[in-house]
Amino acid sequence: DKRTLASEMQAAMVGSLGSEAALQELKSTQQERTWIQFKVGANVVWSVNMEQSAASFLRNVDVQGTDMRSLVLYMRLVWPHSGDTVHEFMKFDACSKAQQACDLADRCKFDRTWNIRHEVSTDAFSSSVKRLFHISVSSQPFIRVVIPKLFGHAVFEYVKGKHDLRFTLDDGTARSSKPEYRLDYYTGDIKAAGVGVVHELYKWKAFFVDNGNTMLMAQMLASIGLGKKMMFVAVDKVWRIFDTNHGIWRHRLSEYEPQSIVGLVVEEQLDPLIHLESFRGEPLPWDRFAATRADAVNCVEGGDSSDEDDGTEDDDELDGYKCVRSDRQERSVLVP
Repeated sequence: DKRTLASEMQAAMVGSLGSEAALQELKSTQQERTWIQFKVGANVVWSVNMEQSAASFLRNVDVQGTDMRSLVLYMRLVWPHSGDTVHEFMKFDACSKAQQACDLADRCKFDRTWNIRHEVSTDAFSSSVKRLFHISVSSQPFIRVVIPKLFGHAVFEYVKGKHDLRFTLDDGTARSSKPEYRLDYYTGDIKAAGVGVVHELYKWKAFFVDNGNTMLMAQMLASIGLGKKMMFVAVDKVWRIFDTNHGIWRHRLSEYEPQSIVGLVVEEQLDPLIHLESFRGEPLPWDRFAATRADAVNCVEGGDSSDEDDGTEDDDELDGYKCVRSDRQERSVLVP
């Protein structure tokens, strides 16, 4: 009857409290020690022309954060002929940092794990790890370093287009519900679907386009919050540095500390632009005119400098401009 059913449900709920605690503990353990983790930052073994191979994959595995048995089973699925390479990795690289790897360094134990029977290998699993490896290790620093620093999450997937970069984040949400982000190469704006602009990468564009001076740099530094890190006390003619640990404005520790802080702030602003240029393989859009001026100089250097120059137009064209040499003096001008 209803009373009996209710009492049974209540007893089941009370009895499940211990199971719930165990599940929570298991979940936290899995989060601390995931199946495969990769090295980050300066520890990444990366090269421009790096290819996905068993050796390059293993070099970038974070041994302490990886389940070694899972790693062996994965390598067997993706690179079935890499058994000797994986065993060497367990024996010489991983053994010093993970007890589990020391067990697998024994050839008999390793072979038993490697030869566990399996019916089929799931393509979804293999492609998922390959994608994770590419984004975490073998992608350009703009993908694996800059974007995670901006958003607090690694990139999940991305498509590099001619005019923009489209990507989603590995933020724990389901793949079907992940919002798409787009970086417009021409404006430097990163926009989120349904939200609009969330990051502006070209905040320093004016400094370079307008041949910035000290005053302009000071204004731009102030606009990005440098005043929250340091301030100049005009009465005492000294710099004060904000100590975030104690919440006070302290004296500078050295004569060059203010300059060092400014340098770090500028580097923080320009570093994404440097990596973006490397990622695209071409200068930032506002450098177009500088490139055009360089072409004009090349026009002079490569042209005929004789006194018999007739002032006619060269055949060279600079993206809508023509390179012309004057008969009065040896120079080039850009004519629309």
